[in-house]
Amino acid sequence: MKKIVKLINGNKKLLVVYWLILVVFLELTLFNFRFYQSLGYATVNLKNPDMDESIEYIGGNEFKFNSNGAKMTFNNIDAKVKNVYINMEKKGELPEDPSYYDIKTFEYDKRIKVKINIDDAGNSNGIDMPERFIVSTVDRTKYIPLNLSGESHKLIIIFNDVENKSYDINSIAINKCVPFHFSIIRVLLLFLFGILCYIVRPGSRLYRYKLDFKSKKQKLIIGLVVLTQFVIMFSCCYINPYYVYMTVEHQKQYNELAEALLDGHFYLNEEPDPKMADMENPYDPAARGEKGVYFAWDHAYYDGKYYVYFGIVPAVLFNIPAKLLGIGDIVPQNCIVFIVPIFIIMSYILIYTLARRFISDEDDSIPLLLYLMLSTLFVGGACSVFIVAWPDLYTLPIFTALTLAISGLYCWLSAFKPTEDGYRLSSPRLFLGSLFIALIAGSRPQQLLVIFLAIPIFWNAVFKDKKLFSKNSIKQSVCFALPIAVFALFMFWYNYARFGSIFDFGANYNLTTNDMTARGFMPGRFMQGIFSYILQPIAFEGKFPYLTGVNGTTGFMGTTISEGSFGGILFIAPITLALLLLPKLKKELKADKLYYVVLMLIAFTLIIAGVDSVMAGILSRYEIDFCWMAMLAAIIVIFTAYRKYKGREYGNVLNVCISACFIISLLISAGLLMAIRIYSPFDNNPETYWTIASAIQFWL
Repeated sequence: MKKIVKLINGNKKLLVVYWLILVVFLELTLFNFRFYQSLGYATVNLKNPDMDESIEYIGGNEFKFNSNGAKMTFNNIDAKVKNVYINMEKKGELPEDPSYYDIKTFEYDKRIKVKINIDDAGNSNGIDMPERFIVSTVDRTKYIPLNLSGESHKLIIIFNDVENKSYDINSIAINKCVPFHFSIIRVLLLFLFGILCYIVRPGSRLYRYKLDFKSKKQKLIIGLVVLTQFVIMFSCCYINPYYVYMTVEHQKQYNELAEALLDGHFYLNEEPDPKMADMENPYDPAARGEKGVYFAWDHAYYDGKYYVYFGIVPAVLFNIPAKLLGIGDIVPQNCIVFIVPIFIIMSYILIYTLARRFISDEDDSIPLLLYLMLSTLFVGGACSVFIVAWPDLYTLPIFTALTLAISGLYCWLSAFKPTEDGYRLSSPRLFLGSLFIALIAGSRPQQLLVIFLAIPIFWNAVFKDKKLFSKNSIKQSVCFALPIAVFALFMFWYNYARFGSIFDFGANYNLTTNDMTARGFMPGRFMQGIFSYILQPIAFEGKFPYLTGVNGTTGFMGTTISEGSFGGILFIAPITLALLLLPKLKKELKADKLYYVVLMLIAFTLIIAGVDSVMAGILSRYEIDFCWMAMLAAIIVIFTAYRKYKGREYGNVLNVCISACFIISLLISAGLLMAIRIYSPFDNNPETYWTIASAIQFWL
């Protein structure tokens, strides 16, 4: 046995083959155990049920449900019931030119919620089973295994989410043999996951390869990883038809803003309801309802006009060019898909720029594998999950700002060009960096805090080396300051022209569920935000996708908005736990001139988390604003720790923690993508959702 293990460990190709054989064996056996278990079942087709008055028999196999909670009862079963098979499907087809609502309704109706009550030898009154979802296009969901004692005599099936809908009930049976199903996707994913775990294991030989962008082989490997992440994020952007076929009026605001700008003004062309001008407080939702005022949802209303309070930059970058090129209106999802590859590439380049600070000809502290794991986590972490899960109007300006921030930081950090007598500052890099950072103000102002990272980045260049803002650096100084000054003046004018104040972006004037003008600054919301956004543990449950939203209740006595969350960033992005090492690495970080960069990123994370909760509320997508800052700070800390502890006992512990964090983070991200319930695949793409759920929960 020892010889076999040694042979396998010494031959990686043989290891791969053995793992593939094991995965296929598991697919043929364990993952299909319901098939083998049900081979001897004697199928009994159930007919002639007793139906309550809310179910109307139309003819053939068609039944109409007039209310939810409709019941079908089968008596005198008198058999040991092992499973229940329900085969039903919604009547109707999509029209030739379907709208989003047509598609949403069609997809939603594929999913039928049922609840079973059945008696057994120990429960004569029946057992209320958990709710199950039957998806007409996913055959595995039609088989519901039961675990009962002795014979059953009465079966009740309760149907929900079926009010005023007609379904064909093709068959209801008990003890039906579950068909054998060989899942190529399950085999492939399990095989690749096992290979990935082996590659990133703490003892991996890949830790021996020093990160070197000059290596063609490494460039190819990095390129393949980048391409893989792009394909995954691109695919996830299309998993939810709600955003692909977006026809919701308020989601068209960037198209409306583009039209207004092309017409030469900042207010939108749509005229508000005249009743709004007569109201004492048009921002009070209850008052609007009482007076029967029509209003454009989530638009900013000010001085008799509608405005878009979301940043102007996405409209200028995407919607105006689309109209000028004759493309016409575009949905936010199109813009986000366009940004995704830029975000991925700039993230990898930024993290490489940071890693390069820890590499020298004599020191190979940063291995390729560590760089790939940290870059993958940064790109594919919790931030990205919320981006691809909600590629809509609200996410677009946040994601635009995030990509601009990453691009700007890269340009600033890479502006330092080595020379024989030290370094010089690249004027084009300074200009581009400042331009990208400045544009954040026109996308998501909260993230503009990163502009203050210029202080630790350029401190020595300004005060010690006189490479910036000195008589000998006029060109560099102009390139650095001009984009910031010009765009700041534009934003001051843009804000003043709309709302009469250079600092008013208009978010308080939105027309939604609460009056933002009367919201006020309440410190209690700040502390609730810090807990929810940073410290809230993840909540788990015993069914797919195993992650669930945490309870958003609070003791705050006042108005607050909460759509719930899935945990604070310390838990949904566990790489951020590396920040706990900061006190141990203070000396090394100061030597690398990164200590204050890390401190500021942590401070920005806390400030934005608190401010978002005070100004808006607790919403998962707001974590995109700051999660990346905490992750970037953690990556710097990990690079520092790895160089300090490499080859020592702590270094081995660090390898184990990073590998575990990498795998856990990927699982969390995958779980979050499926766990989201607001405009989610669960509702809008049940076929994909339950295909994945059935493949994972093979025992149900």
